[in-house]
Amino acid sequence: MNNLFKSVAFLALAGAASAYGQTISTLSSWDNTTGYEPFGYPNTATYGETFVAPGSALYDITFELNTPASDTFKGYLFAWSGSAVTGSALYTSDVMSTTGSGSYEAVTFNVGGVPLTPGDSYVFFASTSETAGSGTGHWGAIFSSSFGGSFVFENNGTDISQWSNSSDWAVNTGASSAFTADFAPTPEPTSLALAGLGGLALLLRKRK
Repeated sequence: MNNLFKSVAFLALAGAASAYGQTISTLSSWDNTTGYEPFGYPNTATYGETFVAPGSALYDITFELNTPASDTFKGYLFAWSGSAVTGSALYTSDVMSTTGSGSYEAVTFNVGGVPLTPGDSYVFFASTSETAGSGTGHWGAIFSSSFGGSFVFENNGTDISQWSNSSDWAVNTGASSAFTADFAPTPEPTSLALAGLGGLALLLRKRK
């Protein structure tokens, strides 16, 4: 009986481990040089990407930026209505910047597994609105993409209230940011059942 419980627990853990690693990436369509600009101060403060959640959590998202080191920004995750953010921020990063190398650099926001509703729309953007810096740079982008999301931006300066105003966002449905995002897909019913059996097996083993 103990061997059976061990086997069930092993299967449950294997099923849980396989639930991670779902990725959206547009980098295969990017030429490593094309982008939007100017991203930064004093007014062109907010650039980002909309997406439909393919899984149950966002772990990290990486954008390609060519900006001076003085062009500091934060990253934000919000629910997206189709024309503006809704609700409170689901994630806000620390102040970040590139090294200012003069070339595009991968800037990764380690979101840490923020829960998402699969099939719902979200937006992740970087903004200089709440940081003190200077300068402008380029935001890597693909001007023709079938990925399904859209490049978005706002000339909102330091006024973050504009993020919730649909008339202030520019939505380019014919373009996407150069980015990669890692998600955890929603566990299938089989995985959930195995996880439950595995938990039961471990509990019974502990009681013996």
